[in-house]
Amino acid sequence: MGGSAYIEGTLATDTRTMPASVTPRLGRKGEEQRVDPKSLQPLRRLVVFAYGLQPQQLAGGPAWLDTDRFEECVLNPDCATETAVELYRGDLAEGLGHDCFAAERERLSDLFEDALSDVGEQRLRRGELGGARRAAEELLARDPLREEAHALLISIHGLIGSRSQVVRQYRRLRAVLDRELGVEPLPESEATYRLALVHTLERSRARAAALGQGAKPTLVAVNA
Repeated sequence: MGGSAYIEGTLATDTRTMPASVTPRLGRKGEEQRVDPKSLQPLRRLVVFAYGLQPQQLAGGPAWLDTDRFEECVLNPDCATETAVELYRGDLAEGLGHDCFAAERERLSDLFEDALSDVGEQRLRRGELGGARRAAEELLARDPLREEAHALLISIHGLIGSRSQVVRQYRRLRAVLDRELGVEPLPESEATYRLALVHTLERSRARAAALGQGAKPTLVAVNA
């Protein structure tokens, strides 16, 4: 996350390690005024130091933090999960190299990945296979160990009728779990795999039946 027309990125809460020399100063008509960082909300204080911004930009002005809005939406049952995912613009303060952001970055990242998983499941239930697939693939790009994303892709391939893709995705799941964690897929994932294979078979039979109904009988003359 970086700064743009608004401020992207909630900030770490622990400011005890910040040197006193970085206390922000405001200049107004040539005058310099010291501003107490304690007057800012705890999660926003470090934006002054990380982005070189003025504190008044965060105090009721046009600036806002995308992660504030994201987390508020995630915790609000009346806010759609799709909306929360759209509000997330990227990992917190990515690339700044400040260790103080690490814990908060990981916490928000976990929230986003959980929301992304929910979005994928919701899209699948609505029959939006393309959207569900994009959500699952984005989740796996962030964390290849998210088993529910593998299972979601297995389900999607089964509904599409691609048996080879079902088997490939299942093998990827088994391989990554064995390599990274030394475990096997959960029973739910195994059940998803078996059901996906059934779906591919049913779809194939339906296609075969449709082809059979559309075929016209051909008479072949045979000389005795």
